Amino acid sequence: MVILKSIALGLDCGTIRKLIEISESEYQNVCQRVFSKLQVGNGFAAVQKAFQSGLLKQKEYTNEKIKGLALEFATKNLENIKVISGTDSKKSLWVFYDLLLDFVTQLEQTYDSYTLEK
Repeated sequence: MVILKSIALGLDCGTIRKLIEISESEYQNVCQRVFSKLQVGNGFAAVQKAFQSGLLKQKEYTNEKIKGLALEFATKNLENIKVISGTDSKKSLWVFYDLLLDFVTQLEQTYDSYTLEK
């Protein structure tokens, strides 16, 4: 699911491999298994099928809502954001990655509560 979500976010395979620390061959094997399970031939089709089948939820965010949530999130996580500018690039990458995952979770919770209000 991490790879499928990352593809849906538009990340390229090199970035995804670095984030989850796997080799190119491991990445290709995982992708082939995902494509096989979804009965598709590529990442684009996998994401489309995942949205259609409900494995992934399509978001209907506006830029203004995302910017507001991002600013609120950054303000609450200022201390963690300061760590990112440290000299240990690997630690900084993981702190940043964890912050992104937390932010996505906040977006999903906000989106879910927004749709319930409609």
